[in-house]
Amino acid sequence: KLNCFGSPSKYPTMLIKLHEMPQLPPLEALAQNVLGKSVFVNWPMMHEARVVAVSNETGEIRVGKDKPKVKTFNKVEVDRWATDTQLMTDRYMIGNGIPGAGGVQIGAIQLRIRVLPLQGMKTNLANGATKKLFGTTEADVPIQLALWQAPAPEPRFIEKGPTKLQDRFPVNSSVVLTKGKHRGCKGTVVGIVDEKTVGVKVQIIPPELPFGLAIAQSV
Repeated sequence: KLNCFGSPSKYPTMLIKLHEMPQLPPLEALAQNVLGKSVFVNWPMMHEARVVAVSNETGEIRVGKDKPKVKTFNKVEVDRWATDTQLMTDRYMIGNGIPGAGGVQIGAIQLRIRVLPLQGMKTNLANGATKKLFGTTEADVPIQLALWQAPAPEPRFIEKGPTKLQDRFPVNSSVVLTKGKHRGCKGTVVGIVDEKTVGVKVQIIPPELPFGLAIAQSV
């Protein structure tokens, strides 16, 4: 029975059964088309992630610096992969005591992928280009629970190339200075000076009196 809150459900529960997957290509052939690609995992709230490794019962192929790293499992690692796969199958079907987990009969797991989840976007301060920033902690996911296209594309997570200054800082837009003697002050863009410089009218904040002096003057 489904385990949503730490114990088996006392009432009838419903399971979703996935279609059986066809026989997949060999690990080496599939890795060429999977490693480094983006997938969407964490059903039902799909989250973008980058594939860094793919494995089956015989071994694992992982993203390398120059070329993929191929690892063949020994007897202990083969047994561990089989055990982890069975536990994973049970967890997706029965649940692990956390609301939202369980309720999916995923069938036989032929391949598993290890992914790094998307953490956000990083902006290049020099040219305004944005790039996806992925985490460092890997997640292990059965390949049948990964989508290869976004079910609901998110415009905020679309990478963009360099942007012109007039597009990044349009006239009359508000900015906050992050360097120089006016760091932390708000300002208004008044124009573009050149390809690397923006003209800003700064709202200078008057310096505060020393704390002790302010108290002494108020007495």
